[in-house]
Amino acid sequence: MVSKEEFLSELRSRLNGLPQEDIEDRVQFYAEMIDDRMEDGLSEADAVANIGSIDTIVSQIMSEIPLSRIVKTKTAGRKKLSGAAIALLVITSVVWVPLLMAGIIIFASAYVALWAVVVALIAAGASMYIGGVGVMVGSAVFFSQGNAMAGVFYIGAGIALIGCGMIMTVIVWLCIKGVIKLGAAVLLGVKKLLIGGNKR
Repeated sequence: MVSKEEFLSELRSRLNGLPQEDIEDRVQFYAEMIDDRMEDGLSEADAVANIGSIDTIVSQIMSEIPLSRIVKTKTAGRKKLSGAAIALLVITSVVWVPLLMAGIIIFASAYVALWAVVVALIAAGASMYIGGVGVMVGSAVFFSQGNAMAGVFYIGAGIALIGCGMIMTVIVWLCIKGVIKLGAAVLLGVKKLLIGGNKR
């Protein structure tokens, strides 16, 4: 069982690297949350356990803090580089700058390509809906000509197209959620990298 102080100490340690005011706000927030649960009758250990996994809490906190604030905090906390360090960075920049840029471009291109696939699926689904309605409306021509069999066939084809459109809608929704989660996961990974990963 984890006590309140142990939980808050671990949380503070895992958030080290974030803006200090954010760390204090979050630690205070969870301290009050634990106190509220204890006032409701839970034991200290149960109140802490009721809060949830610290991994989930840390990930949620970091996802809420803008990347720009984390970068600003990291750069503000660093000492000025010596002349030798600056010279080393300049000399090695011919290697790490192109690699960094290539990595950014590759990921950005892949992410844009995923959204392009989503847009294509949306277009395909829309065309199925429109085509289904159009085919069903067009079946009236066959009924007016006394060709009931062809009319029924066209109505069935229209219903099938609309059904496919519904299936495509579900696929599109799942794809959108997946792409958004991927982007959020990458951004969270960058934040964790900047603050030095999850400290244990």
